[in-house]
Amino acid sequence: MNYPADVPVQEMLNVVKILRAGTVVSNRAEFALDAWVVQGYCQKQILGAPADTQFVSQAAEQDPLALMESVANGEPQAQLLFPWELIASFLLKKIIEYILTNVAPQV
Repeated sequence: MNYPADVPVQEMLNVVKILRAGTVVSNRAEFALDAWVVQGYCQKQILGAPADTQFVSQAAEQDPLALMESVANGEPQAQLLFPWELIASFLLKKIIEYILTNVAPQV
C-alpha cells in the first residue's frame, strides 16, 4: 500500500464538510476513510519530504479546515507552504475524539 500520490482534494473537502456540519457520528465511515487518506498524504509530506521543504511558521494559529479548503480549492501558494503536520495532528485528534466519545466503552 502506498501513500496517496496527489493532494486528496475530494477527501479534504469531505472532511471539511463533515466537521463543519458536525455530522461525524452520522457519517463516521466516510469521515474515517477520508481522514485516513488525508492523514496518509500529510504523513508522506512530513516524513518523506525533501530537506528543503518549508513550512508556514504561524501554522498553529491557522484554522485547519480553512487550510484544507485552500489546498483543495487550488490556491497555488497553499500547497507549497502547507503545514501538513498541523493537518495530520488535527485529523488524528478528531478521529480519537470520535472513538473515545462514541465507540470506546466508558471507564
